[in-house]
Amino acid sequence: MRSVTSLVHDMLFRFHHLEVASFGWSGKAIALRAFVNAMT
Repeated sequence: MRSVTSLVHDMLFRFHHLEVASFGWSGKAIALRAFVNAMT
C-alpha cells in the first residue's frame, strides 16, 4: 500500500495538468483548498 504522501503527490500531479489546461492557477488553488478540507 502506497503512503498517503505518495498518493496525494500523485493526485496533485494529475490535477495540476487538468487545471492548467482548463482553469489555471485559480482552479489549482480551489482544488488544493478542497484537498486540505478533505484531509482534515
